[in-house]
Order: sequence, then C-alpha cells, then structure tokens
Amino acid sequence: MANRTLKHGFSNSTCVLVHTHESPKPDEWEEFVRELEGKMHRAVLKTERLLVFTDGASLDVKQRGDMQRVTKAGLKIAVLTESRVVRGVITALGWFGATIRGFGHAEVDEALGWLVPATERGDILTKLQLYKDELGVGVPK
Repeated sequence: MANRTLKHGFSNSTCVLVHTHESPKPDEWEEFVRELEGKMHRAVLKTERLLVFTDGASLDVKQRGDMQRVTKAGLKIAVLTESRVVRGVITALGWFGATIRGFGHAEVDEALGWLVPATERGDILTKLQLYKDELGVGVPK
C-alpha cells in the first residue's frame, strides 16, 4: 500500500510499531489496535510489550483513547521519539501508573534492555529496521 503512515508486527510477546511524521490513517490504526488487543488477550503467545518508533506523528483523540485503554490493560511500552513534548507526556503517564518509558531514536539498545529479554532482541531489531526502511523513517534529515 502506498503512503502508509504506520507498520506493525509481532515477535513473541512484543509488538513492534513504527509510524511516520504523519498522523496514523484511521484504517491502519484500527487494524493495529484490533490485532494488538486480540493478541493481548490470548492464552498462548500473549502480547505483553509494545515498542513504538515515531518520526513525529501525533495521535488524534480516538487514537489516544485506544492507547490509554491498552496501557490500562497492563501493556509495557517503550517509545522511541525525538520529541521532548512526547517524552514529557510519557513521563507524566508513568507517574499515573502506566508502565511506559520514552527514549531517543539513538537509544534503541537502552529501550530494548528495559522492555524485553535479551533472547528476543534480535528479531525485534530486525523488524524495527525493516519497518523503518519500508516507511522511510528514522533517516537523518
């Protein structure tokens, strides 16, 4: 699909989400949330973690509500962003009990160290790079 705003996939119990500087398209977002919530409630290979790489997109009101819902369900989230505003919001969410931390784009190793067991990092890194390449994000400007 041309001009995608996000790409996601799963590796063991971790979801990898990459999105561009554009706000996620509603159909792409709905597909992501539907798959994520479905895998969060499975008995086997349950998704428990989310790694997000954002190139600056912002979520609309509905999308923020969706993220609040999955955060309350106990999902552990690491967000890779260069936005100080987003990192401030992430810090505030942590104060209110969400298991979420923000990291800079260059802090992938630190984010994965906090988020996932070492045995799962290789496949996650591969997916992260593949999705970034497919969307053309994370390239120095």
